[in-house]
Amino acid sequence: MLERKANGDRRRAEESLPETHQIANELGMPPLLQRIEDLMSRIGQASAPAYPCGLTQREVEVVRLVAAGRADREIAEELIIGVRTVNTHISNIPNRAEAVNYANQNGLVEAQSEAGEKDARRSSGPSFRE
Repeated sequence: MLERKANGDRRRAEESLPETHQIANELGMPPLLQRIEDLMSRIGQASAPAYPCGLTQREVEVVRLVAAGRADREIAEELIIGVRTVNTHISNIPNRAEAVNYANQNGLVEAQSEAGEKDARRSSGPSFRE
């Protein structure tokens, strides 16, 4: 669409680049990622939405579910992705054993009051912010 000059194509293409970048990243497609990043650079867009610690939106979703104690299969079902894709996202975070600490240290988990902390953990897991 960026190469075609039809009415509205360029604007729609530019608006879709961040989402396209995210999908290519999730699917592990480095050549496509590079092409998308080149296009984004040419038109002056940032390469991806700003999430803490340089994580993608999907990585943030995965780390939230890991921190909430979900198993890889549960994460895959909830996000409608494959278990191997979940594993890829987790490998992009320092490691699964450190995922909760990583989330806490990098501002992905909001502090909870001590009184409500136990009940909140039992009912819904940690509260996360973007």
